[in-house]
Amino acid sequence: MKAIAIDLQNKTVTEINIYGDRSSICDILNSDDMVIGTYDTENFDTLYVDPVAQSLPDGPLFEWMGKRFHGNGVIVGTTMEGEHSTIETKLSNVKVTFIAQ
Repeated sequence: MKAIAIDLQNKTVTEINIYGDRSSICDILNSDDMVIGTYDTENFDTLYVDPVAQSLPDGPLFEWMGKRFHGNGVIVGTTMEGEHSTIETKLSNVKVTFIAQ
């Protein structure tokens, strides 16, 4: 399924294909775990982030939908039943700001 990867180190936002399971999302996050960072209330696309990176006191960040996050992010679609699905948001509409601290 299609997803969007946010790579903080390289400052890129790209459309990718993933299986949509926990391990494929964690691989992109470079983490053993994931948490929901935020979600789009209009189409339920969900941003997953690394929970350990979120506890960092400083360092580079990215901002999406008015919220700031440390580490990488993965945006996946989510059905009404809570299952992962192909994203609804078009890559060109994902407005990410990279912030150096």
